[in-house]
Amino acid sequence: MKIKYRSLELKYNPAPCRTLVLILIMLSGVLHSFAQSAEVDYNTYYQFPLSLGIEYQSLKPFGGESREIDITASYNQEIFTTEGITPLTGEIIADYISRNKAANQRFSVSYDLHDKTALSWDDDRKVAAFITPADSALRNYSSYIRQTSKNEVISGLSEALQTGMQVYSALTEIGVLYQVDPTSPFTAAQSNPLIVDSISLPRDTLKRATGDCDDLTVLYTSILETVGIETAFITVPGHIYAAFNTRVPSRSYKSVHPDRNMTLNINGELWIPVEITMIGNDDFLSAWRKGAVRQ
Repeated sequence: MKIKYRSLELKYNPAPCRTLVLILIMLSGVLHSFAQSAEVDYNTYYQFPLSLGIEYQSLKPFGGESREIDITASYNQEIFTTEGITPLTGEIIADYISRNKAANQRFSVSYDLHDKTALSWDDDRKVAAFITPADSALRNYSSYIRQTSKNEVISGLSEALQTGMQVYSALTEIGVLYQVDPTSPFTAAQSNPLIVDSISLPRDTLKRATGDCDDLTVLYTSILETVGIETAFITVPGHIYAAFNTRVPSRSYKSVHPDRNMTLNINGELWIPVEITMIGNDDFLSAWRKGAVRQ
């Protein structure tokens, strides 16, 4: 069974976590479900045994026909409290009718549940699970930034751009710095989907004030998202960095920067790429320029 990541808990409800292959010989009315093994307290991580409620009356009973079935699992809130790697076992129960008699078979499965910081880079989109604009710590911090910067507003300049600059400067002032992850550097983790990487939640990076490129990217984008600014992340070989939407129409690029190449035209709106790892060492314009060069 595949490794499960606490950070992607919502992805598993009801996304498949295993595929079961049924080979029909003399079976009908097949109904299967997935549950936590009796060896572990069922209520620890699962909401309830999940009955998939799928019947296969249409399969030819004597043809040896096979059918793949996606197995899903429904987790409860306890999954958010795990630390490190938790080995788990589960049970697949197949109820069916054979020779006009009800029967069932049980299959044991095992897998590892990784904690809230774990992620593999087989799909870059997974990192979105770490962007947490609803976090009260981030919302309070972004409110503080806006309050302390309200007298520095530049008339006629994109509000999103000004906020992006303010957040970058605020993080610089509290000493946030780029630091390569010594145990799982992004360059190694991205190139090998079998490596389990570690990404800190934004509030933890904010408290620690250091992070790898992925940590800083999710921190910066999360803070911008708390004030309604649409963000994105850009991945290139060995690196990830941030971008945000100015909402300025692409035809008005000069109102953002006279050089059109300093922005990304996405669906008719201008986005600004930011090389967030330069924070603490260079100003916002330098980070913006470096991000634009990386495109």
